[in-house]
Formats: sequence, C-alpha cells, structure tokens
Amino acid sequence: MASTNKKNNLGTISISVGFKQGAAFLQVDDQGPGIAPEHIDQVMNRFYRVDKNQKGSGLGLAIALQISELHQATMQLRNLTPQGLSVCVTFKETLVKPKS
Repeated sequence: MASTNKKNNLGTISISVGFKQGAAFLQVDDQGPGIAPEHIDQVMNRFYRVDKNQKGSGLGLAIALQISELHQATMQLRNLTPQGLSVCVTFKETLVKPKS
C-alpha cells in the first residue's frame, strides 16, 4: 500500500492506494465534519446538497460515483471517528497483479 498526507490549517487529507483481498483500491480520508447519517445515502445523488447555503452544485460525489461505475468499481462512504469522511473506490477486477 502507498499513501500520502497533505496538511494545512483546515486539517489533513490522506490518500491511499493498494490491494486488499485481490482488488485494487483508492481511499481518500479527510478530517472535516463528515456527513450526517441521515444524508450519507443521498449525497451521491446528482444535485443533492446537505447545506444549501454553501457553495457548490451537488455534483462532485455523483460524478465520482459515475466514473467509478464506468470502471466497474464501487464507491463507499463512511464517517470516521472522531470526525472526518472516508471515500473508498474498490475495483472489482485488477488488471495488474501486485508484485510479490
């Protein structure tokens, strides 16, 4: 697995790539507020915005999901403890096997 971290005054964003159970994955974790449980199943719908007072069109996660699906991948969101969000894209078939 390979990973990198980017830190600024707002927190840290971590990006990891690797293989788990024979499948490649890309995972992005942040230290933001996360997504309230009542919204987490809806935020990947086009134009859905949790806070209508914030900038944005509600397309970011919907586009990421569509790109993932075009690559036969799944995308899962989960809140981190004590705060943050983890987005993991897992590819069903790995074309390149990891070196042993």
